[in-house]
Amino acid sequence: MAELSSTSKPNVPLAVAAVPPWALALLAAALYPSLLALFPLAMRHVSGAGSPALQIAWSGGAIAAMAVLFGVPLLALWALLKTPARATPRAILTRRILHVAFAVPPLYGFSRLWAGRLGVVEWHSVAWVVAALAAAWCIMRARDDKTLPASANPGTLLRSLHGITAVCLFVGFILAHVFNHAVALWSVEVQESWMTTLRLWYRAPWVEPILLGGFGLMALTGIPLMLRNTRTGGNLWRTLQSAAGVYIIVFLCSHVSAVLLARGDGRDTDWVFATGQNGLLAGSPNQIPYYVLSIAAVMVHVALGARMALLRRGSEIAHVGRAFSGLMWFAGLTTLWVTAAVLGVELAN
Repeated sequence: MAELSSTSKPNVPLAVAAVPPWALALLAAALYPSLLALFPLAMRHVSGAGSPALQIAWSGGAIAAMAVLFGVPLLALWALLKTPARATPRAILTRRILHVAFAVPPLYGFSRLWAGRLGVVEWHSVAWVVAALAAAWCIMRARDDKTLPASANPGTLLRSLHGITAVCLFVGFILAHVFNHAVALWSVEVQESWMTTLRLWYRAPWVEPILLGGFGLMALTGIPLMLRNTRTGGNLWRTLQSAAGVYIIVFLCSHVSAVLLARGDGRDTDWVFATGQNGLLAGSPNQIPYYVLSIAAVMVHVALGARMALLRRGSEIAHVGRAFSGLMWFAGLTTLWVTAAVLGVELAN
């Protein structure tokens, strides 16, 4: 009996196809409510451990659980960067859904807040999973065999309005607000004294509506820019900027809703309201990704916006690189500084 030649051997198809990155990101997003329970569970075992070895083991488990929480939005960002730079309906829809998936921490807080207010919080986890499954279904159903024409340029006026509004808010409120959070690293008492002084400005009857309107205008002008950016993808800096922008918009919806609803209930939205009596680590550890990534998103979005503005003005690449590096260092240090403060670290004690 003659042997089969190497050229006549049948090809064996792969049994399991590779899972697309977007599917992993949506799976992680769907599991986010369940993953939130891991860190408090590990911390309870740390405090109840009967030996140093068990304390070390459960401490490592707590660190891993927190890393998983941060990993959910970062997995969405990774999947976003892995999405093919095509203008097909599926690729465009995938990029836009992954932008929202990157904002999972504030999106979860925002949706759960309003589910509680509407009296349907018991259905929130089910609705969350159903939304993730619906997003996956929409991606799979979208066509990937045709290229859509390029969208119209949103125009210099819209881009300028967005940039000017963002700069005014950053200089007139955000920097002072972030610095007010940062001084809590020394002591909560110093933070409260600074907050009382700053409230004379940003809670003045004529200033607060302007600030809220400015945030609304920044969001409304940023969404068309994001939609155009997601038509093709493939640009690292543009993707990071638009993803950070979506995170900021969802965070603002969540944070402003929580603050205004609490004030309507007669509660003081001070440092304890935001972080708990002894910081997020002891009070609300599940809020850690929510706050930490919000600071990082704001700083990175501003840095990338400044980089793009310098490039459009024709600045030298070397000058742009140095300025951008400096802004990113500032973003990183500010994020670490505020993170230590919101975790409950007080250097004065």
